[in-house]
Amino acid sequence: MTALAAIAMAGAQAPPPPAPLPPPAAAPEPPELSNLRQNYFNKALLAGHTLTEQFQTALNSLERELGAAGDYEQALVVQKRRLDLAETYKATGTDASISNSIVLKPSDAHIVGSVSSERTGVLSGWKTAGSTATWDILRLTPGAYDVAITYAAESSTGVVVGSDYDFFEDSNLSGAAANARSFQLPTTTSISTFATVTLPAVTLQRTSARFTLRATRVKGIGNLMSLKEIRLTPAKTAAPAGATPTASFASVHEAYVNRITSTAKPLVDGYLAALKSLEADLTAKQDTDAVAAVQTETARVTAWLANPVPLVSANKPAPPASFPGNFQQLDDARFVPRPTNTGDRFPVIQDGKEILIHLLWVSCPPTVPDDKPQLKYHADYFGITEKDALDVGKEAADFTTAFLTDRPLKILTKGNKDKDGALLAVVVAANIGDLASVLVDNGLAAVLKPASRPGADPKRREEQNIQALKEREAAAIRRPIPAGAWALAPEGPKS
Repeated sequence: MTALAAIAMAGAQAPPPPAPLPPPAAAPEPPELSNLRQNYFNKALLAGHTLTEQFQTALNSLERELGAAGDYEQALVVQKRRLDLAETYKATGTDASISNSIVLKPSDAHIVGSVSSERTGVLSGWKTAGSTATWDILRLTPGAYDVAITYAAESSTGVVVGSDYDFFEDSNLSGAAANARSFQLPTTTSISTFATVTLPAVTLQRTSARFTLRATRVKGIGNLMSLKEIRLTPAKTAAPAGATPTASFASVHEAYVNRITSTAKPLVDGYLAALKSLEADLTAKQDTDAVAAVQTETARVTAWLANPVPLVSANKPAPPASFPGNFQQLDDARFVPRPTNTGDRFPVIQDGKEILIHLLWVSCPPTVPDDKPQLKYHADYFGITEKDALDVGKEAADFTTAFLTDRPLKILTKGNKDKDGALLAVVVAANIGDLASVLVDNGLAAVLKPASRPGADPKRREEQNIQALKEREAAAIRRPIPAGAWALAPEGPKS
């Protein structure tokens, strides 16, 4: 009997393909990971804030140009990206640690004169000239800042429009004198109705500063003002004179991605190093669930750095490209290492989501001894003992990890899933090839019969794919030293 005939007969008599391992339960996230992620997120937003504001300004200009030119589809694309960016920062709140703003709060002020902090949340009692409020900021980023003063002043208190105030950097060091601003505050409709006055930008040259607000000339009697806050926000960079209008959204997007990647990479590298250290600590504690959560986070962050700002369509993401046999492609997936992975079953991260994958057309031996039906199936298939089949299963899992780690992956699927919810798919590693074929080449996977799993191709196409894998399997058997499991058969591989 020829080897192929024996294989065909074994396939005809074999039991149904082994049931895949159940998907791993969602691992609880350790608090150390949550804190680490939040700190990283805050730093990343802080580092990218100025770049993002510049990008939003460019998008706003481009949106108007495209609308004027009648290219409404591209204008919608630009508008969606601009609004998405605005929403990202809006969701983080207005905390100074995120927005890079300097907020001078009433509760932090040192007050002199008639000024009072008796009312919660405001400084009131500005009745005499020379009354001041002073703030010491010990940590700031040098640069240009817009100044916004939020206050309330009711005319019934006796305020006469025209009371004068000075706001300045209180220092004798060079450059501080240029940051003095004089202004008047008009009345508001009531003492509880707040308005905001914006002053010309100031330029801070040091990493700490003292700011003072002083009443210099008072007109009227009673409480002249209730001060809610003074906020210094990084000034928006104006477009340079004579700048050439941006030609397309794609070019603006590419420039932004390059800059945000270069800015974020040191943060990402530091975060990944911290994750690696955390994983080592959790491994030493044998906390496998927490280790799995950290590994998932590592894969997600690595995938983000490879494509930090995906291009968006006007209304919804473009559907995956179609492939022969009604397959669709999911791009730029990343392998997630897990202790429960097998050679043909493992999770990937794609577009920020974790997907459990089950390979089409092949089956690898299990990695645990208590899965008797799978061990027997593969032992019979390769003509080896169940103990050897278990060793081959572990080798297949290790091979898949080495083959897929740190490589961008394409997932080809028709969207069908196995009974345990894993997506049935072909996995292709960039510049190498599909995983199923390489597993077969190395004697680490059995080739399944056509239509042996739900979601298979129509019979003819399925048979073509299976036949190609069978030919590779035959070549692996014919090697001078047969590949993988085929070399473990007591009497050598079937011939």
